[in-house]
Amino acid sequence: MIAMNIIIEPATKDNLQAIDSVQRAAFIQELWEPTSLFQNIINHGPDFCFIAMAEDRSQCAGYVLSYPTDRTRTDFEDGPTALQSAPNCLYLHDLCVSPDFRGMRIAKQLLQKLEEQTKAHKLPAIIGLSVQDSAAFWEKCGFIAGASCRYHGEPAIKIRKTIEL
Repeated sequence: MIAMNIIIEPATKDNLQAIDSVQRAAFIQELWEPTSLFQNIINHGPDFCFIAMAEDRSQCAGYVLSYPTDRTRTDFEDGPTALQSAPNCLYLHDLCVSPDFRGMRIAKQLLQKLEEQTKAHKLPAIIGLSVQDSAAFWEKCGFIAGASCRYHGEPAIKIRKTIEL
């Protein structure tokens, strides 16, 4: 674990390489996704995408990528799609922390920022998928585990958190 100050700021296209590096360090290869997908998510939900950077800008500590969607949607592997009606929840696509920065509560800081934005945009829930045996983490953060499913062929669990508006 590296001891340094972390800055949480909006993610932009300029952060794509850093985001890619963190996902490759933290996720198994089967879960690696193209930066074009991350760009699409940032374009679709810029208010819901954040990056955690070392204060000296030398390293990306983690990121969260999310976008507004419909809670009945189930096909998230390809990213955001056009909605037929107003969004009624936020889909948390990725919350990822570099292994070098684990134990510094960065995931909790990113999630707190995301929840603030979710509330500000009056979205009543966050939904997502828990991968790589992370369900216990999500439950500690107030998410409820649901049905088992698969994501890119890997085991996953649907998760949901109600946001008090």
